[in-house]
Amino acid sequence: MTIKYLYLDDANQAEIRPFVTSVMRSGKVEIIHEHPAKYLNNMEEFTVTLRQYDGIILDWRLDEYVQSTEGEIRKFNFRAGGLAQEIHSLTSEGSIAPVPIVLWSATQKFKGSFQNDFTAQDLFIAKYTKEEIGESGGQIANELEALAKGYKSIVEGRGTINNLAVLLGCKEKVEYADVRVLDRFSADTFSAHEVANFILEKIIHHPGLLISEELLLSRLGINRNASPGWVEVKKILDPYIYKGPFFEAWPRWWARGIEDDWWFSVIKAESPLSVLSAPERIAMISDVTKIEGLTAQSPLKPGYHDKFYTICEETRSPLDPIDGVIIEEPQPEPWQERRYISLEVALKRRSENFRPHRLEFERLKAIAENQEK
Repeated sequence: MTIKYLYLDDANQAEIRPFVTSVMRSGKVEIIHEHPAKYLNNMEEFTVTLRQYDGIILDWRLDEYVQSTEGEIRKFNFRAGGLAQEIHSLTSEGSIAPVPIVLWSATQKFKGSFQNDFTAQDLFIAKYTKEEIGESGGQIANELEALAKGYKSIVEGRGTINNLAVLLGCKEKVEYADVRVLDRFSADTFSAHEVANFILEKIIHHPGLLISEELLLSRLGINRNASPGWVEVKKILDPYIYKGPFFEAWPRWWARGIEDDWWFSVIKAESPLSVLSAPERIAMISDVTKIEGLTAQSPLKPGYHDKFYTICEETRSPLDPIDGVIIEEPQPEPWQERRYISLEVALKRRSENFRPHRLEFERLKAIAENQEK
């Protein structure tokens, strides 16, 4: 059955049609647009309507345009944050089932009040600019579908939330996770949204327990573009794929499953991945699996090392941590890894999104001064 989202936006149909069409083209989600003024002073009708959907999409500003119905001028007097809070309240009261609340808005609106409203940001499970939607409609459709399915799995598994290993799909391999994660929801006082947000933000989007395909390639030392055998490698790594909520749109692998279980038990390695060069890793993988067509990844630039373990967050290229600097970001959870940008990106200030951690300043200064000599 197709996933259905209610989309509230005070813009006219002609303005939003390209964005909706871009996402619906895949056939994975159906998006029904309505003007928010329809529910002005009528939350009962809104509640009944929302029960028919698997999720809801809101524009950040719902109060900019009026709707004329039979000569009546109506304007919705709330922004998305206020309505999202009301939806969460309806959920906690049991009036509606928990559903993903997604934010769509123009970049300029995001740069305004939303980016400074940290309370409002926590109300939404995902945020997209309309520019992103136009460019990546297919991927966003995958994510909307996965969000709706993920919420359903969390709701259906409500009785196992206090045993997060069941929900995350690692009950038989609890050592892949971290006890602080598995005990996070030991009480039944958490909402489905809190559980969903934790899984997405603390486990899926930040490397640590789980790693993305980019990180997996880095740790195995494989050049994806030059390795037709990569498809076969992924097949034999299937037992270590994450199968918990939201896995459909965000493919991840259990890091410890790859590095501790597969590498030592299947490949029979005697040394950790992190101490071997990319060619050494490739040689061992090819020898044991008999998979052909694997090419070792080369360093980002001459002089860099090839004991890859992470990636440069700016270029998305494999990186040996010794050739990178830690980025400035909130203190990671104990189970999360530090993230990096390459020395080149840091020294030439090529990133608008990532800055070196303040503890890296002296090191960067010394490297820069040495290069000038």
